[in-house]
Amino acid sequence: MRTAFLHLKELLLNGTQMTWPETQVVFAFMPNLRVVEMGYNSLTRLRSQDVIGGPHNDALQVINLDSNSCFDWIDIWNSIEQYRSWVILFPPMYPNQSRRNK
Repeated sequence: MRTAFLHLKELLLNGTQMTWPETQVVFAFMPNLRVVEMGYNSLTRLRSQDVIGGPHNDALQVINLDSNSCFDWIDIWNSIEQYRSWVILFPPMYPNQSRRNK
């Protein structure tokens, strides 16, 4: 199992309801993972005492948190500061709201 995901570069976890600590465990087994999509997972916070200082993926470059409800920028920074990544955050979508690229 340890070698099953060695060459995986992109992972889509949209709508899976995985928590941030659960994804950290998954990322540790994917050393070449560059992009992870985690939209629509109802995330409000990322940080967890269970994963602080734990294993992480040095190759990860993009973490997409589209349409979650993360609100605490300090929490977000503390959770991702170990990565050299781009983090893409969008506000949650509401029925009468449209998202436009600017």
